[in-house]
Amino acid sequence: VETGNTACQAINGVLYSAEGNILLAYPLNATATEYTIADGCLGVGEGAFAHTTLQKVIVPEGMRAFDDNAFSESSLAEINFPESLVLFGNQAFAKTQLTTVVLPENMTNVYEGTFAQSTKLQSLTIPSGIRTIESYAFNGCTALTEIHCLGAEPATLNYYEGYDHPFNGIDASQVKVYVPKGFKSAYESSEWGYQFDNIIESNTGIFLQESTNPANDAEMESIGTIEITFPENASLVEQFPSVKVVKGQELYGEPVENAGGWMAFASGKKVNVFPADEYQEGPQPIPMEDGVDYYVTIPAGIVKNAEGSLNQKIVLHFVGKIESGVDQIESNDCFVTNNNGTLNIVLGNLTDCTVELFNATGNLINSISHAQGTATLHVESNGLYIIRIVSGDTIKTFKIVK
Repeated sequence: VETGNTACQAINGVLYSAEGNILLAYPLNATATEYTIADGCLGVGEGAFAHTTLQKVIVPEGMRAFDDNAFSESSLAEINFPESLVLFGNQAFAKTQLTTVVLPENMTNVYEGTFAQSTKLQSLTIPSGIRTIESYAFNGCTALTEIHCLGAEPATLNYYEGYDHPFNGIDASQVKVYVPKGFKSAYESSEWGYQFDNIIESNTGIFLQESTNPANDAEMESIGTIEITFPENASLVEQFPSVKVVKGQELYGEPVENAGGWMAFASGKKVNVFPADEYQEGPQPIPMEDGVDYYVTIPAGIVKNAEGSLNQKIVLHFVGKIESGVDQIESNDCFVTNNNGTLNIVLGNLTDCTVELFNATGNLINSISHAQGTATLHVESNGLYIIRIVSGDTIKTFKIVK
């Protein structure tokens, strides 16, 4: 790369874009068997490692995508997939030497021929976020013997004829497909049941939600408390989940941050997840732009049921909508006063309220039904407490320290 080149740069003999965020080409004549992609790189360009003799590649956290044919027909046998990855292009890993593949949690699709003709591939794990697997994706992976499907809903297998089936050219009788406990029938009644005879329930189930409030695709002014209802009682595993919010597009959208992160509390069959303020003293709704798409990803493993089954990842789509007039929630004048453990909950204009008191671990301590005006609760021990108020579709949460 000549001095002064404004399009490219060489980093230790490997060609990158001038900014260092795209790896453009790895030299075909290199003799090394292992390579670490430079920090700050977001993507590997089309065919960048194709036909190389590299056997191991180390990928930094923050990497987003591998373009078409990125590693096709190379000697690649080992690579890590950071959580940040969202896209593998067509034939990105076709005819490689990989033996085990665990697809990234945040990918949504496996594209055409991505791992085709990888004849040493034995084990494949498909996370719950994968929605579609396109034609030829695993075509000719003749060594494949086990597929671990982690989602409650089977990924759609897209193809036109039998020859372009995502798993064409595989002896289906030698493949065991492991699915979550309780969801075998869902897979058997899908295209998976037509393709594979050995569908086996694993010992681990999924704690699948029944509904969310707000519902998916709701139009609203801000992202506040999200109430998740489960079919049975939920207990909290993670009080400060790593919820992600982006606007614009689900996979490539602009991140939306809030100073206090997110908090979660469980009560019976309901779990509240909300953006906290910078002091983590209560909800801090995230304003939404009018007409803009927002995607909220609630991670897996924040709650469990009595059997120990964990929730799977929940992705919700909302649309910003600015209403005219006064904000009804703000006009309620709802607040809490704390007089040495005597909690007076002023409900303002809210009526027929359920007022619940939780300790710091999310356990329900006390509750009042059909409250209006002012409700009073008492706490004896010092510590952190959460008050949740539910009135119809309105949910308000307060953090109290005694």
